[in-house]
Amino acid sequence: MENEEFLRLCKAKVAEYTNSHMDVTDRQQVTAHDVYLVWSCKTL
Repeated sequence: MENEEFLRLCKAKVAEYTNSHMDVTDRQQVTAHDVYLVWSCKTL
């Protein structure tokens, strides 16, 4: 799995988790494009 594919998958999972735990009365959905990656580091 390449780095970009991993980051795309992570953003999708964060959006999915947020939508499942968000209050229904907010009437909003988060997409993977709404998720902002702040920091990424490869460490051995």
